[in-house]
Amino acid sequence: MQIIKIPRTMNCFVTTTIVLKKIIDLNVISLTTSNVYDEEKYLKYEFIENFDIQVNILHTIIPTLNLTKNNYKKVVSADVLNSELDEAEMLYENEFIRPAGIIAGIVLERYLKTLCEINGIELESKDTMVPIAQKIRISDKLPDFDLSMFKAIDHLASLRNKCAHPREEPKKHEVRELIDKTKKITFMAFS
Repeated sequence: MQIIKIPRTMNCFVTTTIVLKKIIDLNVISLTTSNVYDEEKYLKYEFIENFDIQVNILHTIIPTLNLTKNNYKKVVSADVLNSELDEAEMLYENEFIRPAGIIAGIVLERYLKTLCEINGIELESKDTMVPIAQKIRISDKLPDFDLSMFKAIDHLASLRNKCAHPREEPKKHEVRELIDKTKKITFMAFS
């Protein structure tokens, strides 16, 4: 605390004014100093809080990018598969039964490969529809892909093979089944 010397020669009014002014100045200085300390403390707190928020935002970038990438793959894949299924449908309606079945089989196999890619299931380049479906079933990454789904895909793979190999002519109702069930399977996944 500062001691204020008041000159004796001044009149009482002037002396009181000077003392009050000095007291006010000291209070302003102490208030300002206190405020500066409080403001500095507040700014540090705000900085740390905002920094923590930014760090948390950075931690969410990779999962968000992966999710976005997978959603983008799903959208693109669904669009391509849908247009190929439309092509298979058109071929079927124009009595090109074998090519319609081959394209529907390609769509189903591509769909299974996309599922593996999105879910991180390792494939080999020579894997065909049934081995791919088996790897999906074993992985347990897709709980809806159970034994009944595997058996359905195994059946559709045999219909596709019938279309792709010239040993025997595929029946019209078999290709219809291949197209319809491929639509159903791919629609469930991408909806």
